[in-house]
Parts: sequence; C-alpha cells; structure tokens
Amino acid sequence: MLSDHNLSLFNTGSSTYFDAPSQSFTAIDLSVCFPSLFSHFSWRVDSNPLGSDHFPILLREPGRGQCHPTQVPQWKLDQAHWSTFTALAELDPAIINQPSIDDCVAAVTGYIIQAAAQCIPKISTGFPRYPRPWWNPACHLARKAQKRAWDTFRKYPTLSNRVAFQSQKESWIKFTTSISSTTSSKIIWDRIRKVNGHYHSVPLSILLYDGQEVADVRSIADTLGESFCRVSSTFACSSTFLAIKTRAERSPLSFRTDCFFDYNCPFTLVELKMALHQSASTSVEPDDVHYDMLHHLSPASLDVLLIVFNWIWQENVFLDAWYQAIILSFSKPGKDPKIPSNYRPIALTSHLASIKFGRRKLF
Repeated sequence: MLSDHNLSLFNTGSSTYFDAPSQSFTAIDLSVCFPSLFSHFSWRVDSNPLGSDHFPILLREPGRGQCHPTQVPQWKLDQAHWSTFTALAELDPAIINQPSIDDCVAAVTGYIIQAAAQCIPKISTGFPRYPRPWWNPACHLARKAQKRAWDTFRKYPTLSNRVAFQSQKESWIKFTTSISSTTSSKIIWDRIRKVNGHYHSVPLSILLYDGQEVADVRSIADTLGESFCRVSSTFACSSTFLAIKTRAERSPLSFRTDCFFDYNCPFTLVELKMALHQSASTSVEPDDVHYDMLHHLSPASLDVLLIVFNWIWQENVFLDAWYQAIILSFSKPGKDPKIPSNYRPIALTSHLASIKFGRRKLF
C-alpha cells in the first residue's frame, strides 16, 4: 500500500502501544510521509507512555536550528544584602590614580560587580523545567516515582498518579482563588499565559533573507545586525543630506571656551545624589552595573564616583566601554516577522554613562 501511494514509513519496529490486560507491546501506530520529507526527520518512540496506553512518538528535524526561549541573567535585587554590598563596594580613593579614564572607570565597575557577586543572587538563563504554576515539589516526586515504577514494572503505579493529581488540584485551587473581581485584566491574562506555559519572550523561528531560510540562532542575530546596520548607514541617506553631512564634518569641533557657562561647571555632590534618585530601575546593560547598586554606595564611594564623573566631563572623552550596548530586536506590529527589515532595535547602554545631572548628561 505504501508503494502504491508513493509513501515512506518512519517506524523502525519499536513498540508504540501497551495493552495493560495482556501486558503486551505492539506497534500499531504508523508514521508515514512523502519520500521528499523522509530524509529530513528522525523518528523515535519515548520510553514512557506518560499516563497513556500509547507511547509518544517524537519527530525531529536535525538540520533545523532551534530557538529556545531564554532570559537574560538579571540581578535579584529584592534578595540583595545591601548593607554587606555597601561595605564591600567601598571605592578606594587611590582608584583615580589610574593612567587613563578608561582604566579608572573599569576599576570602578570591577569594584561594584565584585561586591554585587557576593551579595546579590542572579536568575538562571533558562526557564523552569516545569513552567506550570500548579507544578510543585510533590508533583515532581510523584512523576519521578511514576517513571521509576514504569521502567521497573512496565505498568502504571495508580497510587503515584493519584498523589500527582491531588497535588496538582490543591495547588491549582490556591492559584485560581487569588483572582477576584478587582483583579486587572492584564494580571488575569498574564496568569492565563502562565497556565499554558507561555512566556512574554516569544522564540524566533526563522528569517527569510535573500530567498534563503535563516534558522540558526547566531545567523539570525547576524542577519538582524546587518539589517540594522544597513538602515543606519549612509546608504539609506539621500545625496542632498550626504553633501550637507560631508561639509559639516570638515569643520573640527572644539568644546574649549574662555567664556563662563553654568552647564560647563563641574558636577556637585547634590547633583549626583539627585540624578541617582531620579534614575528609574531599568533593564540590565553591558557592564552589569544597576542603578540600585549606585543608590547603595557609601558617601565616601559617592565622593570618589563624583571625581571620576568630573574627570570625564572636563576631559571631553567618551569611554571605549560605552560604545558597547545590548541590542534588543522587536518585530513591528502588523509586519511579517520573518523579514529582517520588519524589526526595530533598542539599545541598552551603560547606566554609568546614562546618568542625567539635571539638564546635563555625560552621554
């Protein structure tokens, strides 16, 4: 029949069905496809039926790179030991004796990160193995016991399944009773997504570039980077703008002046404290220094930090490390997410460089 209809069979003879009364195994589930697809997939049967009498059948495409959802390892600031951090992050005044401003800022950053590593935990880059909110340690133990019993006796341990069901039911009731008539629609939908195991960060499947599919994670990042670079380059500018740009860049810029202006004065400690107070908690950036860490520096450390900021301000330099940024890509609403040009970038830069002193800003 397969040859008559030009079909290929994936099955290798492995059992796909378990009959509990007779305790026998058969291969009654067949997986067929067109011959053109047969070589692109691997086929296997899972060893555990997971509560069914049919074993799960797994089809994989080995040549296709997979984009698993991940999360950036961020600081758990709500679990930080801030008193210990303040003591460990004490900046040595001699730190300003570095040969260059770049070395000085690198040393300051190193002090803060080393202290944070000892006082502030970080989240993992991967999501929990069981993302359902009703999954608790009892469910994990019950599933482990069920799998061990199945592998040993090749039958279903009813008691273990009952424990798993009761644990799931109790945890589920506790989860749903937290929703009331005053709960906002956003929170409700967030919890519905959690129930389904969905996360805010949707994994990117593939891109289409020059008629070719781009599926590898690194290739996707490179393709998006090339697209962002092309949009920001001079190739996207008109000839009129390029002519004006060329003439303007021929005139050298000088920030030196003999006139007195308020905005050229060194920063004060009051300005620094106000700037830190007004800085909102935002996402992680390349140097991993968070605003909350700067908020918890000691008065003596703030004095040292102020000297460093004024050094940068008076020398009119832009640090090499501040050229680095974490680029996040977001698909444009209503656009095809497979087209690289349908994404917009957001750059996360150093918090040290982004501190705003009133109307003045280092960067």
